[in-house]
Amino acid sequence: MKLLAKKVFKLKKTKRTICVVAASRKLGVTHISLAIANFLASVQKQKVLYVEVSAKSQLISTVGQSMDTIHGKRVFKYKGVYYLLAASIKEAMEVMTFEEFIIIYDLEDYNTKTDVIVSRCEVRLAIGSMKPWCEKDYHSFVHKLKGDIEEVRFFNKGNSQDEKRKFKKIYKTHLESLPFIDNPFSLKETEFECIYKLVE
Repeated sequence: MKLLAKKVFKLKKTKRTICVVAASRKLGVTHISLAIANFLASVQKQKVLYVEVSAKSQLISTVGQSMDTIHGKRVFKYKGVYYLLAASIKEAMEVMTFEEFIIIYDLEDYNTKTDVIVSRCEVRLAIGSMKPWCEKDYHSFVHKLKGDIEEVRFFNKGNSQDEKRKFKKIYKTHLESLPFIDNPFSLKETEFECIYKLVE
């Protein structure tokens, strides 16, 4: 499997900055961000910096045991991934210049302030739900996005073909199903391909 993984899942090195954002909270931004970070570090053997853009860290109790420093910034290292936790927008923008890393941005919220990060990322992943009780939030989120929405990949919590067709009819762009990842800190080989496709 190792030889196959190297051949099939070879990531383009040009895509250094990846952001994950959602229409509302509790849609899996952190879960997917962690899966991508750990895939790139463990399978791709890349140097990965995970940036949690949030007022308060949700990850400190899990990844905050081993402290390190990168270019004068205090970070934590866990299972081969470096973590900058509870980062301000200013800090998040500063580390974008750390060219030796692939940088994963886990964005707590999307707004006019965090758009400065989203607009500069090479891979932009947006999560929402087209379920009737969540659909309004997703539409509001898409309308707030600045720039060309064709530069964003949209994901749905669920696999409804009707929801995908409805989204495409409105926005003229595809709505993909968000892949299910069991444990982002302990990835299965069967999950490699779907994570690779998120960032290829």
